[in-house]
Amino acid sequence: MERLLRIASPLGLYAEEFDAPTGRHLGNFPQAFSHLALIEAAARIILPELAEEY
Repeated sequence: MERLLRIASPLGLYAEEFDAPTGRHLGNFPQAFSHLALIEAAARIILPELAEEY
């Protein structure tokens, strides 16, 4: 998750594709599906931890 957050654009956005060797964002920009996947991943990390607290 930390690596994913580091590769965001300066505005914190993600394109539809990412070229790892060059670090360039490719395709449509910003891409809603990339942002939804990021939110889903964060929720899957955070929610179990919150459930353990209660």
